[in-house]
Amino acid sequence: MKPDCYELLDALNSAVNTIRLQQTQRLNVKGRLVTLPADGELIVVGDLHGDMDSLEHVLDETRFEERAMEGDALYILFLGDYVDRGPGQVEVLYRLMRLLGSYPHRVVLLRGNHEGPRDVTFQPHDFPVVLRKEYGSDALEVYREFRALCDELYTATVIPGSTLFVHGGVPTAASCLDDLAYAHAEHPAKSNLVEALWNDPMEDEGVYPSPRGLGLLFGPDVAERVLGKMGVSKMVRSHQSCPEGYMWTGGTLTLFSCKLPNYGNRYAVYLHMPLGGDLVSNYEEYVHRF
Repeated sequence: MKPDCYELLDALNSAVNTIRLQQTQRLNVKGRLVTLPADGELIVVGDLHGDMDSLEHVLDETRFEERAMEGDALYILFLGDYVDRGPGQVEVLYRLMRLLGSYPHRVVLLRGNHEGPRDVTFQPHDFPVVLRKEYGSDALEVYREFRALCDELYTATVIPGSTLFVHGGVPTAASCLDDLAYAHAEHPAKSNLVEALWNDPMEDEGVYPSPRGLGLLFGPDVAERVLGKMGVSKMVRSHQSCPEGYMWTGGTLTLFSCKLPNYGNRYAVYLHMPLGGDLVSNYEEYVHRF
């Protein structure tokens, strides 16, 4: 069900407090970087863009809430882009806020480019219009609370020695994980935050301007160099739609979990993977398509 204005405001405010207070005590957090433990399981969800059906499909198929209530060491990581473009933007946002409030030690929300810093403008951004339709004169207050949440969302998550998770891609000049952990504090003096949210991988080597107008295109040589400095060998991100729901580009895995017709993908996907032990090299056995 769609929340009324006060329910959504309360959920957003509670989510900000949960990230600031509870998660810093219950998760391994440094700046805006979450380090995951060496045991348990991880569900990874890509862009949603207001696709409530896909969100519920992932939660139902993985039995996340049931297993989290039973105390299983199961984490769910969302890679950003929760609003804009889709028909269920308010519902997806509210569902995620409630999920975070119920399982603060199990839910990690990354910042996507659609939740990016206020000084980085882009189109289309129709979420404010959706809020005006739903809440009239109260829409501005809801949007302000949404922006406060965006500023608290994490920039990246890491499985030490293994995998980096971001929305867009590696900042091309980054030299350590702290460059991601504190990218929000160094913005706009440094480009690390914008690049983490907007960069895209390419097959060619090197770094090129992005056709998006924000961020950069980076090659496999850049990814290998930066990831090596961060102590990992693989990267999982979202940010781009994929006809088959996922794709490999220069050694980088892209996931897309939104199945709305305007994106043209045949499938949506999520990952369900172990946190400990030896991970398979291509991750494809962890991919679930729907």
